[in-house]
Parts: sequence; structure tokens; C-alpha cells
Amino acid sequence: MGNFNNRIGTEPHLSWSPTLSIKSAFSYMKKILTVSENAAIADTHRSVMSYLLLAGIVYFPYKTLDSILAGLTPTRYLTTSCSLVTSIVFGAAYLWLKSRKTVTLAIMERLCLALQVLLYVDVIVYIQTDFKESKLVYLLLIAMVFAIGSATARLTILSVAAPIATLGVYVYVCVPDADTEYLRLAAATVAVVIGAFGALRSVLIDQIRARNLAQNYAGELERQAFIDPLTGIENRRAVFDNLDRLTLQAQPFWFAVLDLDGFKLVNDQHGHSVGDDLLCAVAERLQQMSDGDLMVGRIGGDEFALVFMGACTAEMATNAARKVINAVSERYRLEPVDLKIGASIGLVSFPGMAAEARRLYENADFALYKAKQNARGCVVIYNEAEAAEQKQKETLEQALRLADFDRELHLLYQPQVCLADRRPESFEALARWNSPALGPVPPGVFIGAAERTGQIKAITSVVVAKGLATLAAWPERIGMSFNLSAQDAGDMNFVASLLELVRQSGVAPERVEFEVTETAILTDQDAAHRALSILAEAGCRIALDDFGSGYSSLQHLRVLPLDKIKLDRTFVQDATEPGAAREIVASVVALCERLHLRCVLEGVETETELAALSDMKLDIIQGYLFGRPMSDTAAAELIAAST
Repeated sequence: MGNFNNRIGTEPHLSWSPTLSIKSAFSYMKKILTVSENAAIADTHRSVMSYLLLAGIVYFPYKTLDSILAGLTPTRYLTTSCSLVTSIVFGAAYLWLKSRKTVTLAIMERLCLALQVLLYVDVIVYIQTDFKESKLVYLLLIAMVFAIGSATARLTILSVAAPIATLGVYVYVCVPDADTEYLRLAAATVAVVIGAFGALRSVLIDQIRARNLAQNYAGELERQAFIDPLTGIENRRAVFDNLDRLTLQAQPFWFAVLDLDGFKLVNDQHGHSVGDDLLCAVAERLQQMSDGDLMVGRIGGDEFALVFMGACTAEMATNAARKVINAVSERYRLEPVDLKIGASIGLVSFPGMAAEARRLYENADFALYKAKQNARGCVVIYNEAEAAEQKQKETLEQALRLADFDRELHLLYQPQVCLADRRPESFEALARWNSPALGPVPPGVFIGAAERTGQIKAITSVVVAKGLATLAAWPERIGMSFNLSAQDAGDMNFVASLLELVRQSGVAPERVEFEVTETAILTDQDAAHRALSILAEAGCRIALDDFGSGYSSLQHLRVLPLDKIKLDRTFVQDATEPGAAREIVASVVALCERLHLRCVLEGVETETELAALSDMKLDIIQGYLFGRPMSDTAAAELIAAST
């Protein structure tokens, strides 16, 4: 970069001397020029030649007209004819130059040579017609013009040598007494024209090279703006630019969003360096598949974009997408591990299901969401059913963004009953949303949407604040549990704000319990562990919710500061009959007893189900048997009745 700045950041210092100028000329002649530099010199020289031709177009018609008005004599007839021919040729050459978009240096050299020969002949005829010693100065003048107008170094030497040599002949033959004076003048002219030519041409080449360097640098910056720095394939900006271009062309194509299945687990287990290597390997594999009918790019993270060109059917597009999934799902041999991952794809057609780039991406992304939600490793095509569902989803998300949760959210409370005395010892606070625009929205619908839109923390804050206000009016023996999402548990500042709500409520921290699912913990295990530890150190209780419903690990029981385990209702409902589910429930109940953890069985709905589990040492029951979710008034009445 220093060299770049030196070459374009300062003006060259030109101080002329014959010796230095001639050295500069020969230094220029030794420079090896690239094709682009020759083209730039030719283009610059075309501008110079155009101005010289314009000067000739003005001068030679004037000279011709002046000769005609002065009267044509036999001696003047030849000079007038030469001037007229020169005028016509100069005009034709000027028009020809202007009509050409590009002219090579070789063509410019030939054109310059032809025009110089014509001008040289015109001057010789002028001198010979009525010889006077004063006319010899024209030979020096055309030597300077030839030096300025020459396209190449060799033409400069030839074109300057011709009039200077002719001057020497004239001096020797016609003006012998003035030969020394003319020789000195000729030598000075040669030194000036060659030196000036070399110095100016050297500066010109340096400027051309500096301009080319700047253009190349700018071009590289522009190229990098469209290239993903990690994988080397096109980035998000390039993908959307391509989509904009393709939609304007109105040619049919299919757009797909590919997302890697299990990539986060690779990062967690092997580190981000291996994750980056895997992304590069996936990009390389996709590039190997790309051709004129398939374009690839990286949108961000582990998400890639694919464009299948052509008016293919949905079946053909699905088959092509499956081939991509199969290729991506093959084993990767990376240092220091071998990995195997999967991929899911969402597909959308243009112009059938979207008309512009942003909508194409949103629709394909929604189809991808459906693919990962239903069965990973598959292809989902965005169609009318997905369009209707997406419209509902967008309406819901917009309503969430505009919601006043303090006013629109209310809580219901489901009791957790100690089986020993069948008295409620705690209640789980459950959020219910009554949207002014949508009406009552089921929690299974709006909670997931709130997590996608980033509204979940606002909901959790309102739920905790309202729940604590209710809990403060209940007896000291009663506790309350609140659910934490992955976003809640991964934000240390938010966890601190929850503890501040507990402090402001005046409720003892040991009466407050926070529930977190294993799925939420897996999102960011380190952050979740730190957050739960802070809550536990403050005196709050910690419960592991829906144990056994997802990626269960006994490691969580060992490292997390747990007070309680809530066994998923699917196990409880199946445990009434002999089989694996019953054995698992019995094992978890016994394990909790040995680890001194409270154990909650969720989903017990009837006395029959409870009786079927009576041979186990059950602790706490949460289910319709002892109470459905209820209002704070109904919960207070239940508490009073059990006192």
C-alpha cells in the first residue's frame, strides 16, 4: 500500500536538462509495457492526435484559401494542392478517430506515420517552392510536432530524425555559412524533443500504471463485497443481487434455502475452528455441483442459497434438491475429526409463488422452517398451504410486536400437589394472551412466535411481575414456578432483571422457582449454566422441565444446580401399563430420591392413573386430577380449602 500511495499521492518533480531528459527517454524505452498499458497509451494518444488534427484542419484550409486569394501562379499551384490534400486527409483522419471506440497502439503508430509523411512532404514542397533561409525553421517546428504526435518511441526517433537530417542537408547545400549555427539549433531541438518526449511519456506511463493499480484495487474491493470471506463463494449481498437480476429478466427458476442439520452441535463439541472448516467443505462441495443450471451462495451462518435455473416441474426441482442434500450429507474428513451432518431445504418457484427477491427468500425460509420442524433432512416446497400458514404466522408476529403485554396478558395457575397430604405446595404460572386483533391465542402458538420475534423476554418479565404480585398475597408455604425460554436463560442481564423483580416484590426467593427445558439448555449450555447458578445462589429454586422429552442427558443432573425434575407427561401416561415407559418413570423417581431432588409427575389426569403408579414413591403431582389451570381467585380458594 505504501508503494501505491507513493505513486498516486505525489506529483512528479520535473526539472529539465538535456542530459536528464535524454536519460529519461532511454529509461522509458526500456520499460516493458503490458497490453492494458499499451491500450491506455493508445487511448491517450488518440486524444492528443485529435487536437493536433483539429489544429491542422483550421490551419491548412486557411493556408489553401490564402493562396487562392493571392492568385495561383505555377509556383504556388503545387503548394496550394498540397495544403488542400493535407486539409482533406486531416479532416478524414479526425472523423475516423472519432468514429472508433478503441484504437490499438499499432494502428495509431501507422496513422501517425502516414500523417507525418504527408506533413513532411507539404513542408518540403513549401520550402522548395520559393526557397528562403527563414523557411528552414519549419523543419524544426515539424520535428517538435512529430515528437508530440508520435505514438511510439521508435516512431519518435524516426520522425524527428527525418526533418533534422533534411535540415542538415539544406544547411550544407544551400546555407554553408550558417551550418554551425543550425547544427547547434538542431542538436538543441533533438535534445528538447527527445528529452521532453521521454519525460512526458514516462510520467504518462506512471500515471497509467497508478490508475490501473487504483482501478484493480477498487475492482478487488468491489469483488470482495460480493464474496463470503470464509468460504470464498458468493455472499448474501451477491445472492440478493442475482435474485433481483433474475426476477427482472422474468425467466422461471427455483430458489432454495439450505440449512445444515446438527451444525450447532459440531461447534459445541469440536469448536468453531472445526465448524468453519466444515462450512468451507460444504461450500466446496456445493460449488462442485454448480454449473449453468445451479448457482450457489452463502446467506450466513450455516444457511446457503441455491438457484435452480429453468422452467422445471416441482418434482424435478425436488429431485435436484434431494441430490444436493445427499451430496452435503456425505462424510467430511476434516482435521482432526471425520464428520457427517445432514441438511434440509425449503424451495420456492418464481414467478409462481413470489415475484421479487425479498419475498422469494422469506417464502423459501418459511418452507425450510417447515422442513426442520416436521422431519429434518427433507425438502419442502412452498405452496398455497404454506402461503396461508405463513400469512397467519406473519399476522401473529405483527400482533405480538404491537401488543401491550401488561394489559393483554393474564395468568392462570396450575397446582403442584404434594401426594403425601394432597395439598398444593406450589403453582405454575401460565401465560394467556387475549389479543385485541386476534382474540384468545393458544400459548402453544404465541410462545413459539414470541421466541422467533424476540418478544419472549418481554412476556417473561410481565408473567414474573404479575405472578410475584399474586404470590405476595398467598401464604408463605406456597411457592410459584415460572418458565424460562432459551433466550431468557442465555441472557445474564435479563436474569439479573428477574432477580430485581423478585427483590422488589418482597417475596422470599426460596418461594420462587424457575423452570427450564433441556432444549433451552442445549441452545447455549455455558450461558444457561451460569444463569441458573446465579438464580440458585440468590435462593431461587431451579427445575428441569419436560425431562425425557428431548435430548436428555444425566450430565445435566450432575452439573446444574437443580432442586426439582419434572417428568414429561408422555412417560407418565404410558407408565400405567407394564413396559419401558413404566420402568423409566420408576427409575427417574428412584434416582431423584437418591439425588435428593423433588420429582414432579406431569399429566396425571385420573385416579386410575394415579393408582397404577402407587407402587412408586411419588412426590409431587401436576395434572388435571388435582386441578386445571385456574384464575388467581380460584387458586386462592384452593389454598384456603387445603389449610
